[in-house]
Order: sequence, then C-alpha cells, then structure tokens
Amino acid sequence: MLRLALAAAALTLASAVAAPSSMIAQQSSRPLISRDPAQVLITVEQRVPSCFGCLEFRAEFQGPRTMRFQCLSGCALPGRQEARLDEFDFVALVRAVDTANFFQLPRTVGSCIDCPILTVTYRDQTRIHEVVDTGGTVPDALRSLQKKLTSLTAPFDIYKEPTAAHYRALLAAGWTPNERLGFDETMLNHAVRGGDADAVKYLLERGAKINHRALDDAAQSSPKLLEVIWTATNTTQASPTAARWLVRAASGGHDDIVAWLIGRGVPIDALDPETRLTALLSAAAFGATGTVDQLLAKGASPQLKDASGGNALWYAAETDSTPSIVSLMLKRGLPVDGANLDGRTPLMHAAESCAGGNVRLLLEAGADARLKDRQGRTAFDFTPAGHGFRTSQCQVVKGLLGK
Repeated sequence: MLRLALAAAALTLASAVAAPSSMIAQQSSRPLISRDPAQVLITVEQRVPSCFGCLEFRAEFQGPRTMRFQCLSGCALPGRQEARLDEFDFVALVRAVDTANFFQLPRTVGSCIDCPILTVTYRDQTRIHEVVDTGGTVPDALRSLQKKLTSLTAPFDIYKEPTAAHYRALLAAGWTPNERLGFDETMLNHAVRGGDADAVKYLLERGAKINHRALDDAAQSSPKLLEVIWTATNTTQASPTAARWLVRAASGGHDDIVAWLIGRGVPIDALDPETRLTALLSAAAFGATGTVDQLLAKGASPQLKDASGGNALWYAAETDSTPSIVSLMLKRGLPVDGANLDGRTPLMHAAESCAGGNVRLLLEAGADARLKDRQGRTAFDFTPAGHGFRTSQCQVVKGLLGK
C-alpha cells in the first residue's frame, strides 16, 4: 500500500510591508501562500503497510529551493539525500493543490481494502487539511496532484528500488559498494533484502563484500539470488553456511529455497551451527506446515532433538498456529509426554504460551497434566496469568488443566 503525505510548513508573515510572491500572484487570484514561498515545506510520503520490504520513502520540497529524500523501507540506500528544487516546479505544485480543490475534499476518500493508501496534508499559518486516499474511486484532480508529487521525486529514483540499474548509477555518482550505511550494512544488504539477483551479482562484480547479515537474508530471498551468493562464497553442500541457509529457509516457510538447497545436496537433517536446530525443528517452531510436510516427504527425521532434548512435537506445541503439526508429529510416533533435559513436556511448553488449542489436543492424545519438571512444576504452574487479550486465553488453558 502507498501512503502519500503532503505537508506544507508554516509561512512567516514577516511584516505588513512584505510583498507577496509575484509568481504565485500571477497564477491565482486567491494564492495559497500570501508571503514568503521559500518557507513552504511540502512532504510526499509513500508507505506500503501490507507489504514487508516494499519501497517506502519520504520526499520533502522546501519552497522553491530544496528537495530532500529519506528511505523508509525497501530502498536501494537508506538515509537522507538532497537536491535542488526548481522554482517553476514549486509554483506548479502549489497550483496543483489549488486546482484539486484540496481544502474542500473530505478527510477520507476512496474505499478499498488492499489498495494503496495515499495521505495528503497541507498546512500554513492559517489552515491545515489532510486527505487520506484509501484507494478506489477518487477525484481526478487529486490523482493529478498525486502524480505531480511523485513525478518531482524523479531526481531520487536511483535511491529507490534496489535494482542493478540504480546501483550502477549510484556507483557512477561516486558511491562505493562497501560504504557503511548504518548498522554495519552496505549496498549489498539492501540488494539482497530487495531480492534482485541481478543487482546482487552486479555489486559482487564491483567488489562488494558479503557480510554475515547478507548471508542470512539470502536464505529467505529466492533460489536465483541464493545461487549467486552460493557461487560467490564457494559454498559446499556439507558446509555450515549451507546448513544455516536450510534451517533459516525452513523457519520462514520458503519452500522453493528449501527444495533448491536439498536438490543441491545439503543434508536434510543438517544442524544450524548457531541455533543447533534442524530444518524440521525450525519449521515446526515457526508453524511452517507446508515446509514440515515437504521435509518429512524428503526424509527428514522427526526423532531428532536439539541440544536441550526438545523434539519437533515440543517445538510445535508452542503456538496455536501449528495444531496440524502437533497432530502430524503425534501420528509419526513422537511420545506425547516426551520431555526435554529439564523435564519439560510438550504440554508444559504449550501451557507456557497459553496455546489453548494445542493444550486441548495434547490432553486428548493422553498427555499427563500431573507430570512435573525437574523443578517440580506442572503444566498448570507454567501457565502465566496473561495480559491484555492473552488473559482470557491463559484462563482457558488453566481451566483445561483442571485447576
């Protein structure tokens, strides 16, 4: 979804002798701004709330002089950039606000659940108004205003989507591929996160170095992008990196990457060197039902445990988003009361998360609510009081456990 915010900051009505801008006065008998246009600030904000990693940015137009751009999400580069704003474009933008009859529009226009959201706000010393475009049918004049706003951000296009063409332009402008951009990230991190294999390949060819975060993010991108990283790092099937990728891909339910890695020969029960989990344990913990099915079909062992003795049933019991995985693991023969090294059973783990559906399912399968862990606690003792909406869920679990 798109969010477009248009904000004009306060104008200084300096003195009674200050003359209005001749350019604006010539454009309209009732100018939107009556004093110094250089103090006007117009902001264009684009947001996509329903899409993780999609392009989001804010562009500011400060009078007939300065434009600023700030990446919010999904850009080629983070941070703020600056360029000069042409006075003619500024005047045309102010006129577009007037032509759109902006101040007569209601605060909310359009109606669409999955459409872009565009918010336009104007403010000066005497008035302020905001219009939220939620998609669907809106006035043509408003659409024209929105197009005008976004067209003025063209000088910042190279900072937007992380594509090979944009990175080529950035490097030509003097940026370097290994320049630190905050949080120890470089261009390559944004290219990997954007999922553009060609952009990643281009940066690697220009000397970009692969850091740990880029390696991790590659496991949740695409087989094409992962193959670029695989080749660049000379990864082998039995390497810790390959195991890490398989487990991370499984946790995110990226079945295409899981299949690609297994097809490459990565052992299906390989342990992530950091988490010490297998792909099956990770998929069960995150409720990736399709991935669990895929891994089992390809021979993953449901009997394997983590270093603390937790198996796939124990991990699946944590959240109510995984009841089908709990049932599947029970059918695969995992003991309903199988405890980890601390004596904690799947029922205790489900109770601690107030996962009522799994608690009910485990009890129906014969789980013993009287069992205690090594500290003498039963599943009931693990059930928290909860807070907010979880309070009622936790109370349901306490009731199921019989106290």
